[in-house]
Amino acid sequence: MKSLVIDIGNSTIKSSHINSDLKIDNFVRRNYTKKSLPKLLRKIAGQAAVTEKVIVSVSNKIHYNSLVSEFSNLNFINDKMRLPFEMNYKTDLGRDRICAVAGATYYGADNILIVDFGTATTFNILSKRHFKGGIIAPGLTNSLKCFTKTTGLQTAPIDSNLPAIADNTPQAVASGVYRLNKFGIMGIIYEFKNIFNDLFVIFTGGNSKHFLDSGFEHDVHDEYLVLKGIKIISDLNENIN
Repeated sequence: MKSLVIDIGNSTIKSSHINSDLKIDNFVRRNYTKKSLPKLLRKIAGQAAVTEKVIVSVSNKIHYNSLVSEFSNLNFINDKMRLPFEMNYKTDLGRDRICAVAGATYYGADNILIVDFGTATTFNILSKRHFKGGIIAPGLTNSLKCFTKTTGLQTAPIDSNLPAIADNTPQAVASGVYRLNKFGIMGIIYEFKNIFNDLFVIFTGGNSKHFLDSGFEHDVHDEYLVLKGIKIISDLNENIN
């Protein structure tokens, strides 16, 4: 069954039509504000075909509560749904992380590290279909915004080709934040590879494009991983919704 799948992150809405074989059609990414979110969601959901189920994942709890109340006709990923993996996480696990891990089950590897480069950079470990936990770190863009806001310094655009030795302050700021993220992330991946044998590494998220050609060891870059996870969870719960 084809579905319209919508992922509402902390700053963007991503949507796509997805078949049960996880084929992606008409992927769109849009920015939103708190004020524009309901109107934008209504517009996106209205693009679903009559035969399509509309499935929504919302990362922010405040947004989730208000949207569930306003859009009772949509299907929202919730905490009571059956998942394609086991977990024993001691606090609430964000829906974005849940859906990313669900999407990772598609690859079938025993030990998987999902690195999601979004507003935060998250590292999630799935071992033999058991979610072990992970790390949440400040994302690349947020790190840069926070630094420039507190220092008043100007910055150049983030680019993987930024020089190691910059001859101007904007490039020095951008290069410093980029390299701090880059080598920190590489170190975390290295640490996980020392813990888990044959670790399969998946990159996803909007900022992943800055790290694909930077010496990182990864097996797959899947920008649609969360959307696929939403579809996998929905299909798993089709008969109990």
